[in-house]
Amino acid sequence: MPPDLLAPRTLPAGLFTQEVSTSSRAIVRGRFATRAAEPLPAASTTRMQRERELVAWTSLRLTRTQQEILMQVYAHPLLAPHELAALLDMQTGTLRRALSPLRQCGCLQTCTTEMGERLVLGARGMRLL
Repeated sequence: MPPDLLAPRTLPAGLFTQEVSTSSRAIVRGRFATRAAEPLPAASTTRMQRERELVAWTSLRLTRTQQEILMQVYAHPLLAPHELAALLDMQTGTLRRALSPLRQCGCLQTCTTEMGERLVLGARGMRLL
């Protein structure tokens, strides 16, 4: 190993100074949980843009359990709620409470069959995944 490899060196001036941006538009903002709790602004230019905003907003609000529910319903469509509860190793009542917001936002739909109530992904749930 060369003897001067680990020797201290002087750094160029201004290497660690921070430049002030002239643009006032922030690309990434923090406080995701706070912003997710706020209602979504109503102003959108197009219907497709509005749907993208709703999907993004929904993804911020989902809990880990709700994300897992959507993934399982995607992998195993037409599961009954009690079958999904067994698959996720949770109580049926707990699962029903987690399903309610998913149904309200259009991520999950209930399909009634001869075998009873079955769960399928809604259009927004498909876009979310």
